This record gives sequence, C-alpha cells and structure tokens, in this order.
Amino acid sequence: MVHVGKEANKLEQVEAGIITDQEEVYTVYEEPWEDVRVALERMPVKELGRQTGLSPWGVYKLRYGLHRPRPEHRVLLQAAAVAWVRGQLGTWDIGATDRDLLARYRQRLESAAGNGTVGGTVAPGHR
Repeated sequence: MVHVGKEANKLEQVEAGIITDQEEVYTVYEEPWEDVRVALERMPVKELGRQTGLSPWGVYKLRYGLHRPRPEHRVLLQAAAVAWVRGQLGTWDIGATDRDLLARYRQRLESAAGNGTVGGTVAPGHR
C-alpha cells in the first residue's frame, strides 16, 4: 500500500503557477507492512506460529489484515517472512535488503497473478 500526501508548503507556488508538475507536490509514503503481510499469507500457519509464538487465530488475523501487529510481533513477523521468502526464492536477489526483497516478492506474485499463475501453477479461473 502506498499513501500519497499533498505538501501544503508548496500550495502558494502551485496557485501562482510556478509549479506545474504534480510529482513535485506529492510525497509518497510507503507501507512496508503490506509486503510482509503478502508473504505471511503464503507461509504455513503452524510454522509462522512456531516462529512467533502467536496462536493460529492470531496468525490468521494478521495474515488477512484483520489486525495490525504489536511492535514486538512486527519484528518477529518480518524476520519470519524474510527468511521464508529467501527460502522460496533461493539465490534470487541475494544482495537485496529485507524490505526490497519483500517488495519484489510481492510484485512477482502480483505479476504472476496477472498472467494467471501463482507460484508456478495456474491460478483458479485462468485455465
């Protein structure tokens, strides 16, 4: 998820016509939790619970965006997601930061879903 905000300190310049490019006026605020959550959706619930100490119901609520994690759980969940994604991808993007790795994994899944494949298999409804 990406949040976009208008910068009020440039309002006068926009109204005066000095700034005409919208990209100069907007600030993008990225939400890295969504990238973590996408990876968590694909992890086995039991494994995720074992690594984080969360109950299966707690894992479910976090995986599907029904709740946001507490800061102490967020760290554990992100570490588990990164380890799992690295295991799934092998040496793919071995030098990437954790945040970049999760973002690229999410993009890869979204791209595959657009092609009708998810994880190398044909997604339901795309046969």
